[in-house]
Order: sequence, then C-alpha cells, then structure tokens
Amino acid sequence: MLSGIFRFRGGKASREKLIRDLASCLNERAYARLQEIVSEDIVIADVNTRQFSGRDWMLSSERELSRRIPDRKLVIETMHHFEDAVLVSGRYESRNADVAGPAMWRVGFSGDKIVRIDVTRADNRMTLPKFAAHFANY
Repeated sequence: MLSGIFRFRGGKASREKLIRDLASCLNERAYARLQEIVSEDIVIADVNTRQFSGRDWMLSSERELSRRIPDRKLVIETMHHFEDAVLVSGRYESRNADVAGPAMWRVGFSGDKIVRIDVTRADNRMTLPKFAAHFANY
C-alpha cells in the first residue's frame, strides 16, 4: 500500500518538475532542452484563438515571439493536480502590456513528456497560439 502512495507522489513531483523545466527553458530560450520536455506532437490551445500542434511549430513560434518580445518571462505561482493534468496559475512579466499579466494553463502529460497545454488569459492578452495566428501568419 505504501508503495502505491509513494509512486503517486513521485508522479506529482515529476510532473511539477517538467512544468518548472518548461518555464525555465522558455525563460532562458533553451530550445534544445525544450525538445526533451515536450512531445513531438504537442498541442497548444488558446480557448479564444485556435490550437496548433507539433514541437517544430512550438519551437519556431517561441523563437519568433522571443525575438519580438525579448523581455517576456514566465513565472509559475501555483500548481494543482487534477485527474491526468496539472492546473497551473502564474503570470508573464514584460514591459509589453499585451503580454504582461496573469495566465492559467492546463498541462497534460504522457509518460515523461508534456503533450498538451491549454492556456487561458484575461483581457485578450497574448498567448502563443494568438501570436502565431495574428503575427506569424500561420
């Protein structure tokens, strides 16, 4: 019985570490490390815009967004485990008013990879799918 509890706690810790590693990679623009964290067919969705899939798309869009808004920083505040996902709340820091502010993510996993990120932002603020749809001509 205790082994089941410890396995479950280890799963939570592993998922939280993946999320912290994801934020670190994005903040440091460490795209090679990012490839190790997300699945090849990752889906990133914004409920107000659209969804995109694929690690190549994600890396390309992140590079372009970082080029245009180099001071963007992701800060994680809380993580709550819910079924097979983690609900994350935090904020983006930036001098750009369309980027700065609170955000929430639902992060899905398969094994040791992040396979889905659903992002919600108030006041029509920037998300990666919104950026791609409006500025990168995807």
